Amino acid sequence: MNHHHNSLTRIALALGLGLSAVLALSLWHRDPCAAFERMAKRAARLEAAYPRPYRLSDHVVGILHHREPMSYYEEQAARMQGALLASGDLVETRIPVPADGSERDMLKTLYAVCQRTGYFYTASIDTTNHQVRLISKPKDVAVFSAALLLAIPQSRAVGAPLPRGSPESQGISSRAVRAYVEALDRIDMMHSFMIVRHGRVIAEGWWKPQAADQPHLVHSVSKSFNATAVGMAIAEGKLSLDDRVLKFFPKEAPRARSDPLKAMTVRDLLTMTCGHDAQPTVDLNPSVEEFLAFPVQHRPGTHFAYNNAASYTLSAIVTKVTGQTVQEYLQPRLFEPLGIDHTQWRTTPEGFTLGWVGLSLHTESIAKLGQLYLQKGRWNGTQLIPETWVEQATRKQVSHDQGSPARREADWQQGYGFQFWRCTHNAFRAEGSGGQFCVVMPDQDVVVAMTADAVDMQGELTAIGERLLPAFQPAPLPEDAAGHEELEQAVANLQVRWPKRKNRQRNSRRTRTQAPPS
Repeated sequence: MNHHHNSLTRIALALGLGLSAVLALSLWHRDPCAAFERMAKRAARLEAAYPRPYRLSDHVVGILHHREPMSYYEEQAARMQGALLASGDLVETRIPVPADGSERDMLKTLYAVCQRTGYFYTASIDTTNHQVRLISKPKDVAVFSAALLLAIPQSRAVGAPLPRGSPESQGISSRAVRAYVEALDRIDMMHSFMIVRHGRVIAEGWWKPQAADQPHLVHSVSKSFNATAVGMAIAEGKLSLDDRVLKFFPKEAPRARSDPLKAMTVRDLLTMTCGHDAQPTVDLNPSVEEFLAFPVQHRPGTHFAYNNAASYTLSAIVTKVTGQTVQEYLQPRLFEPLGIDHTQWRTTPEGFTLGWVGLSLHTESIAKLGQLYLQKGRWNGTQLIPETWVEQATRKQVSHDQGSPARREADWQQGYGFQFWRCTHNAFRAEGSGGQFCVVMPDQDVVVAMTADAVDMQGELTAIGERLLPAFQPAPLPEDAAGHEELEQAVANLQVRWPKRKNRQRNSRRTRTQAPPS
């Protein structure tokens, strides 16, 4: 009797732990803190009910951060699966997987498949025999196997991080990079940077308490991702640059429609030349109807005025023509091919992705967008976005002297493309308020991503122009072990510089009067 009770106890514990792990990891990408809290509470309840030396929270977090060898987690999974099989209702299936050693990515893929299908009880990786060991109901094996075989190649082939290399191997000295880091470190509220040359990350850093695994709100860098969705939809024949905006909103359009409003096109939204004298007021619950009702004083295409509502309307158009939000539309077309995970992007009550703001990403994900555009829309041999779109989006489409913020720095006077800014030195950038940047320099084959909560946005760009740009060489340099060690030490010592109170108040006023509303 006691043996039977103990068996049931083990099965219940295994099932509870397995389902908790699945729940925790499926929620992890949405809200890591909430996921960990739920996971820990669930584990505490199970441990209290069934005394056993097993901590679910340690197990799951350990997998994500490699706190123990993979063999440790395989052993734990085997114990869990053994208890499940003892119930008699489940079967074991083994599925071959690629033998390339990236078990951590495979584990994340397994739980992603679980979230999408919900078909299996538990699964683990057999690294010795390169197999997935699946415990499921007999009727669910075929469905799960198909989903896994579809998901693993895509996730593993394209989800890898950008390759790494030393600065010298890509033609710049570690000492020059250190000078750039030191220049950034003099700016209040810097959070991260990443430099990519010839497709390789040559330097990266985070100002504590910021960290590489923390998504960052990128503000108006969101616009460049949003515009990419527009470009993809155009390539699929779902709309064109010259489509009239009112075509997509017959119900939202005002009864009295001015000639300028009727003439407004998708191109005008992309270039922020909608014809408004100043941008319509917009908040985190915007309305397409309110945007269309806003007076249009100029002929569209002739007058630049920074316009968040125009970007939101672009997002709404993508949803109108695809039946998906911009985030949903980009998931298989951009985010998954680039290996961008942990995307968070708010959807409005109208059912549209915000588009103009609200996207949270890792620093490397920002750099990947820049690298995609640097490579003219091509990624791992696949043309994700047309080269013609890249050329149109990143070249100067309009001047923005009129209607632009009160900025006279050179980098804000180079023109505007399709939700990308032009820079000096034949560069272009995605930009968000507070110092979010994705700067692409085709002549040097370089991408620089930065995140911050800073006021001195020009200081960030100046650090690139003065410290990095002159130091790039066309060929590799001899390795400099001492210089590289000094660079690593400088990066390791980075901590966020908080502005003094007086500066913080003055900077707040300056932000409202000078910084571009992005």
